[in-house]
Amino acid sequence: MRVPLRAFVASLAVLLAMAGLVAQQKAVSPVEKRARSLVSQLELADRRAAAAEELQALGAAAVPALAARIADPRPEVVQVVCEVLCSLGTTAAGALPQLVTAIGSPNPAIVRMVRMTDLAVRATGVTTLCEYEKQQVVQIDADGTEHELVKGKMAWDVDPLPDGHVLLTLYQESRVVEFDDMGKEVWSFAGKTPLEADRLLDGHTLIADAGARRIVEVDEKGNEVWEFAIPDKGCMPYDVERLANGHTLIAVHPGQVLEVDRAGVVVWELRDLEGVFDADRLPNGNTLLALYTAGAVREVNRKGEVVWEVKVKQPNDADRLPNGNTLVGTADSLLELSPDGKTVREDKRGKRVSEVHRR
Repeated sequence: MRVPLRAFVASLAVLLAMAGLVAQQKAVSPVEKRARSLVSQLELADRRAAAAEELQALGAAAVPALAARIADPRPEVVQVVCEVLCSLGTTAAGALPQLVTAIGSPNPAIVRMVRMTDLAVRATGVTTLCEYEKQQVVQIDADGTEHELVKGKMAWDVDPLPDGHVLLTLYQESRVVEFDDMGKEVWSFAGKTPLEADRLLDGHTLIADAGARRIVEVDEKGNEVWEFAIPDKGCMPYDVERLANGHTLIAVHPGQVLEVDRAGVVVWELRDLEGVFDADRLPNGNTLLALYTAGAVREVNRKGEVVWEVKVKQPNDADRLPNGNTLVGTADSLLELSPDGKTVREDKRGKRVSEVHRR
């Protein structure tokens, strides 16, 4: 029986389409499949923290699956997607098209989250630093041009915000202050010698309230919504970071790093450190430490084993860059160290650099 030409062509087209679909499915790597599965688990409250932690560990391989979920209408899902993207920093730059589209969302909460995430993942080469004794906050462009953001304030920590505002901890004034791009104070919180403050995706502010020996989270009106009291007497929180899994990482001077859950339970810790000033959780699950008294920048794994260390005189702050280098603020300079521990850049500032980061 002869098959009509039109029917034959139609059948062939269907077969080719099916073959193409099968080939496309085969092209998806196991890592991509795992990322898609984990992103789906972000919808489940009881799986969200573990899924976020594993997505962070997958790094760049997880970005396409995360980017596809930015359009989700549920703020609680978008928030954890954005938290993971922020934790990856500029490694997650592949999600920028979806973030830009989501800025047009009718939901103000989603708009705020994606704008903050856009700031965190967009690579600019801009370095921001607090020069505590010089009483200034400076930005250094990729070409080396310097801009003074704030003058006349002894800021220990700075958190640049998407609208050009900056969030500062004014240690000696016992306040956390937000200034607009004209230098006008638009928000503040009275603490007790605060050292670190981070603006969270939901608009809250997480503060290492050192003199009060506590971590406190406050809403946009300054109402306290969460607190963790440092358990050991004589110890103060110098640094704090909200992790993608919802836990809080705290550098407790002189010698501890604590990871606590929302209930205040310590789920991971390091002890017997020498003058810890800063602790950052890296995408690979390790923790980067600035040890002021020990004179070292150190990376440790989940077991507390040292996997990388460079001797640095009096480091105050350390950030790992996407290229594997490490940016360090010291008692008198800004350093950039290569993975093999060599100094690739040294900028003598003359006074303490208490905070430094680059985007």
